Order: sequence, then C-alpha cells, then structure tokens
Amino acid sequence: MDAPNQNPFDLSGIAGFDDLGGPGTGPNPDPGVPADPDVLQRNLVALCARNKPLAERLQHAAPVPAGGEPLAFEHGADGLLTGTLGGRRLSSARRGGEEARRFAEGVDPAEAAAACVIGFGLGHHVRALQERMGPKSCVICFEPDLGLLRAVLERVDHSAWLAQGRCVIATDPDDGAALTRRLKGLDGLLAIGVKIIEHPASKARLSAAGAAFGRTVGEVVRNTRTHVVTTLVHAPVTLRNMLMNADRYATSAGITALKDACKGAPAVTVAAGPSLQKNLALLAEPGVRDRVVIIAAQTVLRPMLAAGVRPHFVTALDHHEGRRLARDEPY
Repeated sequence: MDAPNQNPFDLSGIAGFDDLGGPGTGPNPDPGVPADPDVLQRNLVALCARNKPLAERLQHAAPVPAGGEPLAFEHGADGLLTGTLGGRRLSSARRGGEEARRFAEGVDPAEAAAACVIGFGLGHHVRALQERMGPKSCVICFEPDLGLLRAVLERVDHSAWLAQGRCVIATDPDDGAALTRRLKGLDGLLAIGVKIIEHPASKARLSAAGAAFGRTVGEVVRNTRTHVVTTLVHAPVTLRNMLMNADRYATSAGITALKDACKGAPAVTVAAGPSLQKNLALLAEPGVRDRVVIIAAQTVLRPMLAAGVRPHFVTALDHHEGRRLARDEPY
C-alpha cells in the first residue's frame, strides 16, 4: 500500500529515470537544455485534472521522439524554450511567445467555445490559445508522439494551465470513444462549435494522422450535438415527470438493494437495432435465461415478450409508452 500522501508521480523511484531524462544519453546526445524531474512531476500531476491515463503513460515513456529523430532544446531571445526536431524548428528561435499569441488570435472565442489544435510542439501555442479562449471553453490537442511530449514536459512547466482541466490531449487519431470519455462534462461547449487549427510547425509531421483526428473530432461533435439537442427537446417532459414522481422518489426503496445482485454473472443487453429479430430466437432457447442475465431497453420489451424472452431487468431511460408496459404487465 502506498504511503499516505505519496505523490503518484514521484519519479525518484522509477528505475532508469536518470538515463531517460538526462542529457548526454540515448539517441539525442546533446539536448542543450537538461531535463528537470521536478518540472515533469508538476506537469504530470496537473495532467491528471483531465488527462490521467496520458499522465500514467508519460510517466514511463522514454523522452525519445518517434523515429528517433534528433531533438535539441535552447532558450530563445524572449526566454521561452525553443528547439528543433529532426532539424525542423518547433517554434520561433527568437520570439516564441509572440508567435504563440499570433497563433491564438486565429480563433475568435465569439464563434467557437472549443478549439482543436493539431500538434503540441513545445506547448506555448496551446497555452496561449487556452488563455485567449477564456474560462468557459476547452482546448483539444492532438499529439501522438509520446516521446516528444515527455521531453517537452521535462523542460517546460505547463502545470498552471494544465491543472485547470480545460485541455484534453489525445494521442490516438481514431479513438473517438476515448476522446468522448475525456470530454465528459464539456458537452455544451462542444455543441456551440469547435474550431480545428493546425500548428504550422507540426503540419508536415502530423499531416495524415492530423487529418484522421480531424474526422474523429467531427464525429464526436456531431454525436454530442445530437445528445444535447435531444436533452433540450425532452427537458420540459423530464421536469414534469420528475415533479409528478417526486413522491415515489421520496418513498420508494430505490435500486440500492440490487447492487451486486448478479455479480460475476454473464449478461446480455438488448436494444433496438437491425440484428434484434435475428438474435431474439437465441435468447428464447431453453436454459439461456438461467445462465445469463438479460437486460432490456424498454423500447424492445414488447417484441421480446412476444418472442417468449423475459428479461431480468428493464431500463426506462426515454419518454416512451414502454415504461407503462414494463410497470403494469406481468412478465
């Protein structure tokens, strides 16, 4: 068991950390600006506000960019960290802060409540964009190169703005489900509008993957808007039902007693779809109901009962007459 108050990202106990993070080792023998374990630790803790799985992966990642391209860092004329990857600049050599501000000005907060950036680079432009967007906004950043991310977060302290939990950093261009989970609670912002912009210094490096991620973001936004619109359309009915059922909420036993009632048992969930009729016969076979827990959406209760399938549980999530059937008809 961990000691009380132990920092989950204390890097001192990781075998080989000195070899991974320090200068003069690995494929990048002269990074110019040495890694700072304290900076990395602060960044990883801050990432946990919205990106905990990524923080855990970065904790054990090597600070070596994909493909082993040489990575070098230096301080620019304005004091911000700058550098090159494979000989290509990651940000301006002299005015990285001004460059980041100009980048952020490409998004009008009045037109979109969320922005999607293709490429993290050194992170200066992502920070500037989040600051420009304001507190009621979110920024999505796509950066698939864990080695580059690790090397940057060892040297640039981004913890103050990452800890606000308004930036999601994605690494998989095609995983819409994971992106949706990370954006939980930000649905309203996505529904207002998302502006997708490419980081110029990352454009060539992430061209194909960036395009794929843009499509994934588009799909997530469309699904989110559908969900938000549906919720708004049903809001009056939802409020009416809640008020009319207030006495039942107050006096009924609730579902606490069902906790762990079927723990360890295999389960089948049944909902409306093109494969429903084809597979109902399988659930109606003798003995199936005794071996698996059957959970049905209320919209499929009638066809299930007609096919001789009696579910163990019926969910009632929508405003549908199936609710009355689930309550009143013995099955």
